[in-house]
Amino acid sequence: KGKSAVTNYKTLEIFQNNKVPTLSLIECKLDSGRTHQIRVHMTYKGNPIVGDKLYKKKNKKFKKIDVELNSIIKNIDRQFLHAKSLGFVHPLSNKEVHFEIPLPKNLSKLVKKLRNLSK
Repeated sequence: KGKSAVTNYKTLEIFQNNKVPTLSLIECKLDSGRTHQIRVHMTYKGNPIVGDKLYKKKNKKFKKIDVELNSIIKNIDRQFLHAKSLGFVHPLSNKEVHFEIPLPKNLSKLVKKLRNLSK
């Protein structure tokens, strides 16, 4: 039996293609930190991570998307997964440390393209 893991998530934005909701930008908060936790949970919920070759699942919605969006998705050279915020108790100082990291430029450009295609 696997270890318990909880992922809370909320949808920040839904991107449409031909008026069909196709991709979503979500924010996840982990109550535990298991290996591949977000990837496993999102795939289980029917929302696999774009670019995830290990847990990828055939998405029926992708059959209906246009050529431009399909090209964008196929040309992603990484998982569309980003740790925006990280925090932990430092092992030496015993103080809580926290880091905020902006979305990398390549993912930021992709979000912009998705917004334009959703219009």
